[in-house]
Amino acid sequence: MFNRIMAALLTAAPTALLLCAATSLWLGRRLELLPGNQGLGPWLFILFWLLLTTLTARATQPVAVWRRGLYGNAVGSATVALSGLLQHAPQAGAMAAVCAATALACSAGAMLLPRAGTASARAPARARRTTLLRRCMNGLPWWVLAACFVESFHIAQTGGDGRGAGHTGMLLAFFVLLPALSLVSWFRGPARIAWLIGSALLGWLALAADRPVLAALALTALLCARPLGGRALPATGAAT
Repeated sequence: MFNRIMAALLTAAPTALLLCAATSLWLGRRLELLPGNQGLGPWLFILFWLLLTTLTARATQPVAVWRRGLYGNAVGSATVALSGLLQHAPQAGAMAAVCAATALACSAGAMLLPRAGTASARAPARARRTTLLRRCMNGLPWWVLAACFVESFHIAQTGGDGRGAGHTGMLLAFFVLLPALSLVSWFRGPARIAWLIGSALLGWLALAADRPVLAALALTALLCARPLGGRALPATGAAT
């Protein structure tokens, strides 16, 4: 459940931004987005983000969450393109072309994702008795990921020279480590490579900013690469 919620949060964010852009095109000056001008942009984004996350997270498997998210991004891109053309916005043609290409790319990516079988063979009783240690090892990367994000957020809030490192650490955790961890069951090799690259970059940032706690978490993330790749792949065919 936790990995589906985190994947839904990630995939719903671009769609929420696209819907905010489409809303601003239709409402124009009646909607102020900038928070410095007492705008409602952040609140509108949060509203769309949470609603889309709730709808996307209802999928039963993480790969289905990613498929819904990609289709949502395609619909959001098409909505922005049509809104710009109908409202005769500046550079509407060029923006519509870019949004159309993005929608096609997202749709193609969603169709390329593997589909798990609708029914699977029941595992033997001995195989179902997973030890507590194995469960902890499978859940350890998620806890390390959450700790890296929280520590990066703490660094970003403290100010000073390490503020940029904190912001970059949050971006790495959310846009590199989280997708790698969400898709490791289906794309094991690329996911492990992305996890290793993200962890190494996070460790380099921590050392450059002299943040030992974040450096220790990055080292722990690197050590989690082996259990990260040990998760079983889902069945691709239905067994009756």
